[in-house]
Amino acid sequence: ANGRFEFSAEVHAMLGQSHLARERYAEAVAVFGAFLKKHGKHELAADVLAKAVISAVNAAESLANIPAVRDLKLS
Repeated sequence: ANGRFEFSAEVHAMLGQSHLARERYAEAVAVFGAFLKKHGKHELAADVLAKAVISAVNAAESLANIPAVRDLKLS
């Protein structure tokens, strides 16, 4: 064998999905991003990309609900 775990892509996808289901959006984004970087041509890549976008949007919304962030003035 070449030292690679045969189901690495699937494990990454499942871990990201687990974070997404538990509303741990930042963690999901990180795992999905790692999947896409390492397994970008895998048959699950399109699904993982969609879930990465959903996770990122939810992470931004969650961040916006923190009072210190919500009240931040950037101008």
